[in-house]
Amino acid sequence: RDIADDRLSDAASAWIDPDAITNLTRYTLASGDIVCVRTGELGRHAMVTPEQADRFFSNGLLRLRPHEVAISGYLSHYLSHPAVRVWMRRSATGSAIPTLSTTMLGSLPVVVPPSEVQANVTEILDALNQKIVIHEKICNATADLRDTLLPLLIAGSVQPSAIESAG
Repeated sequence: RDIADDRLSDAASAWIDPDAITNLTRYTLASGDIVCVRTGELGRHAMVTPEQADRFFSNGLLRLRPHEVAISGYLSHYLSHPAVRVWMRRSATGSAIPTLSTTMLGSLPVVVPPSEVQANVTEILDALNQKIVIHEKICNATADLRDTLLPLLIAGSVQPSAIESAG
């Protein structure tokens, strides 16, 4: 509720009292941490980047803190595995709003290959994710172009032959 138009509100609830920060250090994120949604749409997660370190996470999230950075990338991808997402949904409690506890998430069976394999898996999947982002940008730009051209073509402001010769 304190975020609107991609900006943080000036409302009092948006800011943490500086005196309270000393009591909240255990809720501080570090680079490589993974935060997971605790309630609702289980399976959503994100790895904390160096730019996001030192922020606080809310009680609506669970924080995983792997001991090695290579393991963080691997674990983040592992949590995206369809079978893991099914496991999370099945392991959740609550009927109206599914909830995942720290204890339950801690019981998730994790396949942990040697470090080199984890690094290779992470490198390959990171590269594929980068390609997905690029292709999504291309799709969005193409859709924007279509939406821009549609009224112009229908109104006759732009002739199809002009577009065909430009393409």
